[in-house]
Amino acid sequence: MSTVVTRVGTFVWHEQVSSDPAKAKEFYGQLFGWGTEVFKPGEIDYQMISVGGKTHGGFSTAQEGAPPPHWLGHVRVENVEETIPVPEDFTGDGTLFMLRVRGDSMIDAGIFEGDLVVVEKRAAAQKGDIVVAIVDNQFTLKRLDLESGRFVLKPENRAFPVIRPEGDLEIFGVMVGLVRKI
Repeated sequence: MSTVVTRVGTFVWHEQVSSDPAKAKEFYGQLFGWGTEVFKPGEIDYQMISVGGKTHGGFSTAQEGAPPPHWLGHVRVENVEETIPVPEDFTGDGTLFMLRVRGDSMIDAGIFEGDLVVVEKRAAAQKGDIVVAIVDNQFTLKRLDLESGRFVLKPENRAFPVIRPEGDLEIFGVMVGLVRKI
């Protein structure tokens, strides 16, 4: 159902800084068929670029004294804090990585803040799997479930709401193990 579309080294965000974002929006919209949506975080005027219903970048106004109009390209990178060898019989084979857990949305599954979850990087998952998913450009660790024929992400803590993605749900990986410092 879901695919990972952002690999290391690929452009994940494009931003055009212009003295006239309205003109840039019109030009590139006609040229490429991009849609835009106004987004105002604080006092900044920002136009989000959407392609096929997904946000991929934005137009912003150049500040006084800034360089001439230009494009900024943001590339996805790995954020490796450290490496830890893990026996294959513990995790199986495949591309594995670890994430440090933040928050307490999965405590009823025995996953606590500070734990390291071992994740197999893959785009497919089954109902009941604990997955790393991307929702609103943020990673989250939740249990994959179905409601009315649609995938949802369920926390393992009643204090947190079920996440019901509006569009496609992007699975980044499936949890296959847990490491905890005692």
